[in-house]
Amino acid sequence: MRTNASIRPPLPSPVPARLAIWADAASAPFCIRVAEAAGASVIGVGGPRGFDAAAIALPVGCATCDDLRRVLTSGECDAVWIARHAGELDRASGFSPALVTQPRAPRIVLSDAAPSSLAEFLQSGWTAARGDARLPCELLRFVGWPNAAAGKLGVLASLEDVGQLRSVSVEFCVPSACGTLGHLLLGAADVLAGIAGIPETVDASFAATSRAPGLHALPGESLARLEGDALALARFPNGLAATLAASDRARAWSLRILVRGERDELLVEHRESDAAGLMADSLAAALSGDASDTAATSRRLDRAFAIAQAALLSCRTQQPESPGWLERTLGAAVG
Repeated sequence: MRTNASIRPPLPSPVPARLAIWADAASAPFCIRVAEAAGASVIGVGGPRGFDAAAIALPVGCATCDDLRRVLTSGECDAVWIARHAGELDRASGFSPALVTQPRAPRIVLSDAAPSSLAEFLQSGWTAARGDARLPCELLRFVGWPNAAAGKLGVLASLEDVGQLRSVSVEFCVPSACGTLGHLLLGAADVLAGIAGIPETVDASFAATSRAPGLHALPGESLARLEGDALALARFPNGLAATLAASDRARAWSLRILVRGERDELLVEHRESDAAGLMADSLAAALSGDASDTAATSRRLDRAFAIAQAALLSCRTQQPESPGWLERTLGAAVG
């Protein structure tokens, strides 16, 4: 079976959302263009220290916002799109599980990895129940993630026709403006887990955008500030083998999924040259009343973070690492 169907539904009805954007000089103009195409009103642009937000904000007639805590708590915006430097955000910046569960909190939209590690996800309150309210992590919205695309292309619905799975390949590559590598790696891991579950081991390699001759650049312990390509081989206890690839250096938004089973194989490919248009569709969905396509359950995020964290650790140890072991070890620290 092969499919290359469109994943570009008509844009939802424009949502009169007042949107603040937290980005950097390279991504902010793209984010503004996407936001305007999605029907949002950009009321402010900001970023970390050293980012000249005024140079980007003034030409489009919006304010600058260098204090993220004020943006998140002032009530002046309906949503905040964190496109870059999410790994530098902490409680001091106002970004916390307690914030996103406040009744009048702005909707948090992400194209960067936040939380930025499995430890932070499990140990900082993102999965902690708060009465009858939804878990904080389930209030986050992920723009441009491939899971919704995989659903629209019928991947999960077609798995029964494939039979017992033998191998899976997931490749998710986009231009750098569409999301950070950490964000993409999480998205690809989410798709893999949705198809095959959590692997026993992950053996990964990372190619940075630039490195000194003869040196292999290694990612840190978090998904923050990753740029380049990540590739991984995943092994499952039932003998299933899988490969995972993510890159923020592509020329177009592309998703490729190949599933081979005992009865058939399923190949899904989608390449979108209009990356800004696709991101606008996703952002509009994230800002709409029904944002289910851009949300994820706690269990889905748990598995995606575990796979991505195992990949990061494997890059450093140059050995296969276990997502399940990381999940159990770091989860035990919560108690």
